[in-house]
Amino acid sequence: MNPRTLLACLTSLLTLVGLTTAQRLGTRHVTRPTPLELRLDPRSYWQNQFTVKFREGFRVRIAEAAKHGGTPGPTRAVQLQSPDGLDLSAVVQLLGNSRRIEPIFTRPVADLDRERVQLAANAHPEDTPADLANYYRVHTSGRIETLRLLNALLAQPVVETAYPVFHPGAMVPAQTFKLSNTDPSRGGKKNPKYKTPMFESRQGYLGDAPGALGFLDVCGIAGAQGHPAQKIVQIEAAWQMGHEDLPQLTRSRIIGLKAFYWFDTEIWRDHGMASVGILNAARDDKGIRGFVPNSQLWVCSIINKQGNAVSLATAVSKLGDIFSSSIVQATYYQNKGYHAPFDYLQEVYDAIRTARLKGILIAIAAGNSGVSLEDTNLYGTRYLPKSTPSGALIVGATKPLKNAAATWCNHGSVVLSSGWGEEVCTTGYGVLWKAPESPGRRYTATFGGTSGATPQVAGALASIQAASLYHFRAPVAANTLLSTLAKHGTKITGGVGPRPNLPAMYAAIGLIGGLSQVGETRPGEAITLGIALQPKDTFILFGDLTNSWLPLPGFKFPLLLNPATMVFITAGVMPQQSPVIHKIFLPKAEILYGKHLYYQAFRLDPTMNLDMTNGIDAWLRLRPNRT
Repeated sequence: MNPRTLLACLTSLLTLVGLTTAQRLGTRHVTRPTPLELRLDPRSYWQNQFTVKFREGFRVRIAEAAKHGGTPGPTRAVQLQSPDGLDLSAVVQLLGNSRRIEPIFTRPVADLDRERVQLAANAHPEDTPADLANYYRVHTSGRIETLRLLNALLAQPVVETAYPVFHPGAMVPAQTFKLSNTDPSRGGKKNPKYKTPMFESRQGYLGDAPGALGFLDVCGIAGAQGHPAQKIVQIEAAWQMGHEDLPQLTRSRIIGLKAFYWFDTEIWRDHGMASVGILNAARDDKGIRGFVPNSQLWVCSIINKQGNAVSLATAVSKLGDIFSSSIVQATYYQNKGYHAPFDYLQEVYDAIRTARLKGILIAIAAGNSGVSLEDTNLYGTRYLPKSTPSGALIVGATKPLKNAAATWCNHGSVVLSSGWGEEVCTTGYGVLWKAPESPGRRYTATFGGTSGATPQVAGALASIQAASLYHFRAPVAANTLLSTLAKHGTKITGGVGPRPNLPAMYAAIGLIGGLSQVGETRPGEAITLGIALQPKDTFILFGDLTNSWLPLPGFKFPLLLNPATMVFITAGVMPQQSPVIHKIFLPKAEILYGKHLYYQAFRLDPTMNLDMTNGIDAWLRLRPNRT
């Protein structure tokens, strides 16, 4: 390879991992409460507490936390101080000496400060993160005092914003169906004595693009089903631990508080299970499959407060990790309820912005009210085209196989992607299948709304990141991933963004390099590989029982097989018509069930340039459950 070509390849790789492409977000957008919020509707907002955020550029800290850099607890207003000399006397006088206040973000102040300084040092001047330690929750005696203090604080120059707080009853799942698994007349098939059957054939959203996301066409590419170095974090209210198809959903994988308190209800636990199942359900002999079962699953409850949940997850995550949240907030206008996306509150907006500056993508639900997010009566200026977004990927919904937004889906220029919003088969609820004595054996085929669409999009992006980690030991830059989605996703009409088209996106990013697996198989059948190179290219296909990672000078792809153990499979010259289909027949041996077989080919073009194809990870299916 000549030096110019080598330089071009290096530049391409640097762009892939985000070293030459800054994660630009734009100037931070700060909202103040709308007239609708200042009505303090008790159906949405706490009457006896609100949030205050002090202005940027001046640290406002609780005295002991400022001294030691620790985690501050509830305190009194008189304990507030500014190490940078901001005059807080008027605020302290307004709040009084005895009023209870508490920081919203519970990580140690020193940790938050360190994170902010590090991100700001690497960010464009317009992209600096907010000072999360400047957010406080203020408690009052009730509605009248809350409104009085809110209006008084908003007039103070040291206060950037202040606004009402959504109470738990206003936090709602962004789903459309209302079928409860507690209704004995409408429950799923009850078969407690039998093994759970396979429901993968009902997961239509995994099928061929453009009608679906095209995951089944790429899932054989090495890394497409997850990577152990990647974290998937679902931010939700509650979950049911111990589901048979969610082995990673355990209490040891909960970030922050491990008790869900008032969110610990059946409807929230099922909603959490359904969302997680789309992302991470195991590859096994029962139930469904998730997009990335080989990645680490973590969860964080909004019992920690919404913005704080994002921050807690950000603290343990890195570039290439993916967050997902299917929660929305309920607001009321002219006595009708509407969904506001998860990043509506300023504290959540700022926490998500911090995560994005760290290279983490978070997919959130647009909501199911059928309105424009640009309606200022409902959402103020938060989602206007001129307003800088938080950096979250807001997800809308379509009907199955359709390329238009569902009529009930929120829409607008900030809704950057979409997935199926109906007929989503996943874990939870028991509408499709349930064992009455075991909530860990529930499945549904009617999950939906933007709740169902959001983890589909998150799972698709996680699949790309995991495959990039597998092949290149580096994830794709978040901005590159989003621009690829915008350009190569399936276009959807109706004011929502594209649905991921995984084969097209994999190809655009450079993760498809000539080798594919056609379908899946089990022992006693044949592994079918497709080889799609240029006419007259020579290929030599190898296989292995183990994988490896060995970069080769001048090659696009590393060697992903073990040089000491890989075996020759076949070789040939590409004809004019591509691809070449090669079948590898397997014995029906018990030891092969559940095993992984790895494949990769050398390719030599007529000008004698040598390279590798992408890798294939062929998982041999387990025996199907017998019912």
